[in-house]
Amino acid sequence: MDKCPPEICTKIFSEACLDSGYTGRSLSLVSKFIHNTSQSVKLQSICLRSLKQTVAFASLLKETPPHLRRVRYLFISSPEP
Repeated sequence: MDKCPPEICTKIFSEACLDSGYTGRSLSLVSKFIHNTSQSVKLQSICLRSLKQTVAFASLLKETPPHLRRVRYLFISSPEP
């Protein structure tokens, strides 16, 4: 994969990271190259299903450099009381 230009990888990762965030997190663990090239799309699709997840995500955003805080799709729900 390291022979593929980073721009192409980022485009592929952008299409792959359209789920609840699982794929972006998983890509970060594959290799240093993929971790680095997928950073810009890792947070593009997020699903938050509880207050705990929402608070954790807010903390993550505070620690993330501004140029990597690109969220395109955000789903927030809470369990019914």
